[in-house]
Amino acid sequence: MEYLRTFVRQLRKKIEDDPSNPLYLLTDVYVGYRFADAQMFLDAGGAEREDASLASGAFEEAPEEAR
Repeated sequence: MEYLRTFVRQLRKKIEDDPSNPLYLLTDVYVGYRFADAQMFLDAGGAEREDASLASGAFEEAPEEAR
């Protein structure tokens, strides 16, 4: 299990601005790790980004006909 913690620590060093206070790769106690959803990112101050396509619904489910 220590190898997973080591890998997540290294990954946070690469993708987080402040690895000790992660915004993107979060820990769910007794569950594991997960990526933060787009709304959490925008609430945390990511709204300055011009390409806020995540918040505009760019990842909505495809209509039934397209499946």
